[in-house]
Amino acid sequence: LAEYMPQVPDTTLFLFVEEEVDKRSKMYKAVKNAGKIVEFATQTEELITRWVLARLKKEGKNITGSVMQLFLSKTGSDMGNIDRELEKLIESLTEDMCRIFAESFVRINDNFKAIFKELFGGGHAELILTDPEHVLESGIEISVAPPGKVIKNLISLSGEQSFVAICIYFAILKLRPAPFCILDEIDAALDEANVRKYAQYLHRFTEHTQFVLVTHRRSAMEEANVLYGVTMQADGVS
Repeated sequence: LAEYMPQVPDTTLFLFVEEEVDKRSKMYKAVKNAGKIVEFATQTEELITRWVLARLKKEGKNITGSVMQLFLSKTGSDMGNIDRELEKLIESLTEDMCRIFAESFVRINDNFKAIFKELFGGGHAELILTDPEHVLESGIEISVAPPGKVIKNLISLSGEQSFVAICIYFAILKLRPAPFCILDEIDAALDEANVRKYAQYLHRFTEHTQFVLVTHRRSAMEEANVLYGVTMQADGVS
């Protein structure tokens, strides 16, 4: 390297190359250990080139195209290995995501069926993947049939659409309890009987989740442990 850039000691460039490769190696290990994808390998050669030139220029040194080519050939194989490792990591993570999603979907679906029957007093409900072979790109259809009704479209459920959505929310919450939830008037479209069912069912989650309900419904207020009132200073302002 010294014959291409005699004004810079060869140890300087070798130390720089070693530092640069070591830095990116640590970045890759951190990404792999965290189980996340970071696209730092994209346009690696261009980024390294700009970084090298800027650093050497700051140190008052000049670098020729020949030396830069040698530098990139030195680091190219290392970055190529990182690209291949990232591809393998992406494939592995995609497989894990598909497996975890499929397992969670089955459990959420089972929860939804049970909760729907309990809150609606019978009937049938199911979540259906539109493309089971590609779960990460698949849509999800909601099939419900309250007791004594034949439903071809959720729109025909009117106010019960909200109750179905609440059932799905409870099904997810049962699988992955959240420590804190704010429910902002999700009971607005429910009739009084269903408001009471919804509010009473919330008690099943209070061991792991603290709820804040924003509501105007009396049945929901009656189930609360603490009430906070809001005074309207003007129409539409609270």
